[in-house]
Amino acid sequence: MEIVSIARCAALGLALAAFGGCATQPKHFIDAADRSPPGGREAVVMVPQGEIRGQVLASQAGAAFGLVGALVDTGINQHRANKAESAITPLRTEMSDYSFDQQALASTQATLAQLDWLGVRKTSFSKDTSKQNANAILDKSEAPEVLMAVYDYELTADFSAMQVNARFTISPKAVPAGQSPDSRVKLEHAVYSQTFTYLFALPTAGNDMTANCGKWSESHALAARAALDRGIERVNALLMRQLAATPDELKKLSEGESIEANGHKGKLIEQNDQGILLVDAAGTWVYVARGSAG
Repeated sequence: MEIVSIARCAALGLALAAFGGCATQPKHFIDAADRSPPGGREAVVMVPQGEIRGQVLASQAGAAFGLVGALVDTGINQHRANKAESAITPLRTEMSDYSFDQQALASTQATLAQLDWLGVRKTSFSKDTSKQNANAILDKSEAPEVLMAVYDYELTADFSAMQVNARFTISPKAVPAGQSPDSRVKLEHAVYSQTFTYLFALPTAGNDMTANCGKWSESHALAARAALDRGIERVNALLMRQLAATPDELKKLSEGESIEANGHKGKLIEQNDQGILLVDAAGTWVYVARGSAG
């Protein structure tokens, strides 16, 4: 099932444009020698979007019919995108005073304060996830490495669940020998990179996106705000947990039981009354919550 417009790679902007996309397997652990580099690190929290949005499932109806089929799919995809934009408007209105940016920044700062061995000396914020900005950040940094935390948030295609995505990547300021400055933000040169996804399904969700959006919007979007707050908190908790694991422990995760939860397939890490945690084929840790987001 392909998702257009808000696919995980594209949604995380910098993770695709700067770090080489999802095709390159990132380094999911920090070597012992790199845990606390001389000169410390700086961090930048990035949230490229200004309002909540919805996923759009890509049409496959014309896949077998060449150019004509592609045109059909384009039309279907545009129709779906327009429908999603119309349906999500009430929720956007109710959340106009909600600052995902500030929530993400505050949570990341609190997490990094607990991970004192990372040596993060200051944290800033940016909405620009372009490769050009990533290189500018590295050029201006007084530290030898910069941690870039890129966040994204959205409703699933039928608006039945809220999803928060975050990718944490540590890139070097120094240009690799014999390469261009742009190479610094490629995954192959990252000291560390890991993506996390949190999903919370609306308990009373049905099959109609407009009706689901109405439920998210009730009581000044109380459920949506709680789900996003919890999502930001959870991806940061997963970051701390993942960084505490050894390479051998991380490797063993790929040997777990195969499972599917809320459309995500992967190897089971753990399952309890609070939710399901799995690691997918790309190495992303996906947490599917159960019960209340509050």
